Amino acid sequence: MTTDVRFHKRAAAVALLRHVKNPIHFAREMLLRGNHDLSGPPNNGGSGDPSGPVGGAQGHCVLSGPTAENLAETWGMEICPERYFWTRRR
Repeated sequence: MTTDVRFHKRAAAVALLRHVKNPIHFAREMLLRGNHDLSGPPNNGGSGDPSGPVGGAQGHCVLSGPTAENLAETWGMEICPERYFWTRRR
């Protein structure tokens, strides 16, 4: 997923997810929240320190596996069992 120059991040991607119901929504959240991760929330006047208390995808454009799934759950993304992605025909 790509974005325009209004955001600090120019792209975001997620991979190897097994439980996030809508990975594209998660990638979008990475773009939107990434705008605040490095500078803090607009009302907070963040420090710009990626290791600060803001948390999240701080500067990363690709997250994968359990790390990405933990972040998605923390951000309140919809989590589902693996069987959701499989049909009888497959």
